[in-house]
Amino acid sequence: MDIEPLMNGNVEKGNENSRSLHHPCTQQEFNSAYHYVDVPETGLYRKLQKSAHCNLVSCLVSLVPVLHWLPRYKWKENFLGDVISGFTVAVMHIPQGMAYSSLGGVPPIVGIYMAFFPVLVYFLFGTSRHVSMGTFAVVCMMASKPVLRYSTPSAVLLSNFTASETFSDSPLPLYTPIQVATVVCLVVGIWQVILGVCRLGSLTVLMSDTLISGFTTGAAVLVFTSQIKHVFGIKIPRHAGPLKLIYTYIDLIKMINQTNFLALAMTLSVVTILTVFVQCIKPRLSKKSKFPVPMELIIVVLGTLISRHFQLPEKFNISVVGDIPTGLPKPEVPPLVLVPNVLVDGLVIAIVAFSINISMASIFARKDNYKVDANQELLASGFGNVVGSLFSCLPFAASLSRSLIQHGVGGKTQVANI
Repeated sequence: MDIEPLMNGNVEKGNENSRSLHHPCTQQEFNSAYHYVDVPETGLYRKLQKSAHCNLVSCLVSLVPVLHWLPRYKWKENFLGDVISGFTVAVMHIPQGMAYSSLGGVPPIVGIYMAFFPVLVYFLFGTSRHVSMGTFAVVCMMASKPVLRYSTPSAVLLSNFTASETFSDSPLPLYTPIQVATVVCLVVGIWQVILGVCRLGSLTVLMSDTLISGFTTGAAVLVFTSQIKHVFGIKIPRHAGPLKLIYTYIDLIKMINQTNFLALAMTLSVVTILTVFVQCIKPRLSKKSKFPVPMELIIVVLGTLISRHFQLPEKFNISVVGDIPTGLPKPEVPPLVLVPNVLVDGLVIAIVAFSINISMASIFARKDNYKVDANQELLASGFGNVVGSLFSCLPFAASLSRSLIQHGVGGKTQVANI
């Protein structure tokens, strides 16, 4: 095939297998004909500077996802739903926070703190749009083990503090339950940050649904056992080690004759009311209104009024929560000397809490067709626990019941949690 350059760019066809171009074309003529503009070369320093700027911005947005989605927030479409779901979930936080924090061996006010500080941090760093962070029964129950192990009965008396008090004023060299709880929270946060930095979020694929379901069921048995003494209104000594559940029920049977029948009657009444409401009334109400009735909070308010009016603690020896301090706690560094003692407990709680978080986040992500970053979830949980440890918090996790409510009443983003 004969090829000869042609100035005007035309091609003369010969036979089927030959073409010829005439008159050569210089680079300048080619650039002029096709309007080519030569791009000036960029120096190495300029290239590095531009690359570093892009990497810094993308890294910051990746680390703090709120910088990506909040500027694109659809106020007209999402804000009303987020506000409604936010108020609804806030109502649920009160009874759940007070109850679950008691499972952790700390005062009920801690559950209220956990509905604020860790949630605010997760808003900045989390990738799930619908999970409701805060107290969770399984995690609080697991945290109670080191709390009860390293706090003392004398320190329990000091745990009924107000928001303006500090532990440094105590003359006793003891650790209160809240002090131990904050150390556990700090260690859990550090473990989760380490796992997130090491990009170990993908290990969640090794946790099957059967494993998580079995673990949750076992934890539910522990929660029930820890509360059975309050149902009968009797005091049972705590047990540790193997067969502690069996020993607990043996003591319960031995002391069953000391049952406070008023406490038993109140417990059965509340359980009956909640069961009837959830199984019979709630499904009918949900068809007529998407706003859930906060029956748990209503029962808490009614129980408080009845206890106050009839003086149940004084006349019938009914245990009550007591005074709830107002305001927010002052930030305080946990006693770091306890960190080595709770490293193993902290690692176990960190893994369990993360598995719960990512499981619930994945459910809503699949339902609404968006992605959740497992490694970023580890960092968000870790940062939230580290900050929460400064404000008298237990380790936090996602709650399925609150998350379902938040999603069901129209919550679209984490703005609902704010």
